Amino acid sequence: MPFKKILVPVLEGAAEFAAFRAALTIACRYNAHVDALHIGDEPLSTSAREAARQAYSRFMVAVAAYGVPMQERAADPSSVSASWREVTICVPEEIGFAAHDAKLVVFAADSIDLNSRLGRILQTTLLDSGRPVLIVPGGTAAPFGRKVAIAWNGDREVQHAVDGAVPLLGRADAVVVLCDPAVLGDAVKSQELQACLTRHNLAAEIVPLDQRGRQTSQVLVDKAKALGADILVIGAHPIPGRALPFPATLGVTGAVTRHVFDHVEMPTLMAS
Repeated sequence: MPFKKILVPVLEGAAEFAAFRAALTIACRYNAHVDALHIGDEPLSTSAREAARQAYSRFMVAVAAYGVPMQERAADPSSVSASWREVTICVPEEIGFAAHDAKLVVFAADSIDLNSRLGRILQTTLLDSGRPVLIVPGGTAAPFGRKVAIAWNGDREVQHAVDGAVPLLGRADAVVVLCDPAVLGDAVKSQELQACLTRHNLAAEIVPLDQRGRQTSQVLVDKAKALGADILVIGAHPIPGRALPFPATLGVTGAVTRHVFDHVEMPTLMAS
């Protein structure tokens, strides 16, 4: 299903201009509506009001640069549009609820502290909204989506991520699947991969990863970059007994979480 509505939570300390550009780039590609939701505290201090004003100004600069009209909601499904709204005392669960009405949620940051407000909202969105989440580095400027890398381990979460990324995958020039050789050697997981590709009518190059004792997360990102991918698709699910998601790549544990969120090196689409 196309990305017809894109939610961009705007929080103090986040690299929102990169999120605006990423969301508007996708919106122009799919004639979607960008819903920028500024989240402030109550009561708003003078500095907080000024920060909100500056964020709004940056959004308007981005909207003007893309030639996107402002309107409260998407009135014409065949055209692109954008809107800005503000809320206060927003708890993470409210963002998850707001995301239900969107097809994609976009965040931007060079690193994410999972215990910060941004981190909590990101986790709640991933785990509760059922929507794919796109995280872009703060310096993201160039268009992305021409070559997509999928980190595959056969888990339900990565299959959901692929489902959520279908609009991007369908328009990509190339798709590569990165996976542990053990996954390819597992008959069930290998069949699941082929079934997933067939279901979405995707032609993809399957590339086994050679870790050679290196950290899985870094091998994954390095390989995606070396192959010329400009976006990575991964699964995310909660660590048992904790409210922290971790990318479900190659069946590894929390070390991948810390790396992916501590070092947002390329646009990454996740789903749970």
